[in-house]
Amino acid sequence: MASQTPRSPPSDSSALVLLVSIGGQAFALPTRAIEQLLPMAAVTPVPEGQPGVAGVLNLHGEPLAVVDPRPRMGFATRLPALDQHLVVVAEPSRYILWVDGIDGVTEVGEMIDQEDGSDAGIVSQLIAREGQLIPVLSLEALAPQPTAYMAPTP
Repeated sequence: MASQTPRSPPSDSSALVLLVSIGGQAFALPTRAIEQLLPMAAVTPVPEGQPGVAGVLNLHGEPLAVVDPRPRMGFATRLPALDQHLVVVAEPSRYILWVDGIDGVTEVGEMIDQEDGSDAGIVSQLIAREGQLIPVLSLEALAPQPTAYMAPTP
C-alpha cells in the first residue's frame, strides 16, 4: 500500500479532520498537523523507552518516535498488524501515531471544546457526525518527550 497524504482543503484546514479508529472506537485528528499516512511498518523497540512510545521508525533517515495511544486511553496494546496505519504528525513536534484504522477525511462545521478535563487532556474537542459525538485527539498531549534517539525538529 502506498503512503497517502490528506488532501489540502480549499479553505481553513482546521475544519477538516482525519477519522481514525483506535481500540474499536472512532476518533478524529486535525488534518492541519498531519504530514503523511503510512501503512504499518516494522517499529524498532527502544530499551527503557517512554510510556506510550512503542519504539522508533526510520522515516527517510530521521528516527521518529512511534506513539501507541492505547495505554493512555485505557485500551489494551495490540500487536502490529497489516491493517493498521501510522500517521506522521508534523506539529507540535514530529512523531508517528499508531492507529488501528483510517476512515477518511471529513469537513466539520463546528468543534465543541472539551470542558470537563477528562481523558487526561488527550481529548481536546468533540465533533458531531451522523448523530454521534466523536472525540478529537490532542496531538500535543500525545506527543512524546524529546529524547536522544529522536532528531530535533527544525
